[in-house]
Amino acid sequence: MKKTIGIALALVAVLALAFVGYRYLSTHREGTISSPDGVQEIVPMTDAAETAPDTARLETGETAEDYTAPDFIAYTLTGEAARLSDYAGKPVVINFWATWCPPCRQELPGFENAWQQYGDDVVFLMVECGGESVDEVESFIAEGGYTFPVYVDSDGSGAAAYGINAIPVTALVDAEGNLFTYQVGAVEEDSLRAAIDLLLNA
Repeated sequence: MKKTIGIALALVAVLALAFVGYRYLSTHREGTISSPDGVQEIVPMTDAAETAPDTARLETGETAEDYTAPDFIAYTLTGEAARLSDYAGKPVVINFWATWCPPCRQELPGFENAWQQYGDDVVFLMVECGGESVDEVESFIAEGGYTFPVYVDSDGSGAAAYGINAIPVTALVDAEGNLFTYQVGAVEEDSLRAAIDLLLNA
C-alpha cells in the first residue's frame, strides 16, 4: 500500500514538473511574441508574412493613438542623438541587438540584406543595447562588413521604452508612428522581407 502511494506521489510530482517546464518553455522560447507596456496583441512578424496587409496590423478595436510606437533616444557611433520621432512620416525598422548575443549575430546578415534592398524606402534603426563601448561596436560592425545605420542605447531609454528583457527584439513602425509588428527572438530574413513589404503596402 505504501509502495503504491509512493509511486502515485512520484507520478504527480513528475507531471507537475513537466507542466511547469512546459509553461516556462512556452513563454521563454526564442521567437516568443510580447508587447511593450500599454500595447495590446500584436501580429508576430512570422505570422505577418502570411497575412494580408489589412490584417497584419495590430488588433482592431482601439484608436490609432493606443498603438503609437514609444519614442526613445539612441546615439550614433559619433555621439549624435537621434529620436524615433525624428523619422515621423517614414516607415521604420527598429532592431535591438548586442554584439555578444548569438541570435542577434545570426539575424544581422538578413538585416544587412534588407537594408540594402529597402534602405531608400524604410528607415533602419539598428540599436546596440548590450552595454558595449562605441569602439567595441565599431570593431564588430567593421569585422562583419555591415553598412546599416548603427545606434547605441547608451542610457537604456530604448530598452525601457519597449519593455525589453531579452534580445533580439524587432519592431516595425508605420509612417504614422504606430507599431505594426513586434517580435522577440531572431527573425528569419524571408519573414523580415515579407513584413517590410506589408508595411510598405499598408
